[in-house]
Amino acid sequence: MRTSTDFVQVDVQDLVGLRSGMYHRLTMMSDAIDRDRLTGKTVWAGPNQAVLFWSWTIAPEGWAVLSDSLAIRSNLLFVEAQRVLAGPQQLLMINQLVNQLPWQAQVTGHVDRLGLGRGQGTARAGLAAGRMASVESRRAVVL
Repeated sequence: MRTSTDFVQVDVQDLVGLRSGMYHRLTMMSDAIDRDRLTGKTVWAGPNQAVLFWSWTIAPEGWAVLSDSLAIRSNLLFVEAQRVLAGPQQLLMINQLVNQLPWQAQVTGHVDRLGLGRGQGTARAGLAAGRMASVESRRAVVL
């Protein structure tokens, strides 16, 4: 049985096989309210209990983008010719893998299902403005 600290060793020659075995596990919105953007995290899993997760942001144009390409978390350990790749090469392989997964469609689909669809990157700002308008109208009545 694997523990959460176990690494899944992947030979760089097997990257295509790893990618084809990866599947979407979870996408969630951040609880923090940001007036200008929607953010969250997504989790992908694969063979041998491989796991990747990262933060995303919905750009104003409605696209899902990585919040920080250096902050992708994973239990993958890439090797080549039975040698562990150095840190920068590990990051490069993980970024290459993430950018080849269809994760943007999962994220934008999740946002759409919540009613905060594409092109509505300022949906929270709209909700906040609506709350402020409601407060202002109550103040006007009180005055």
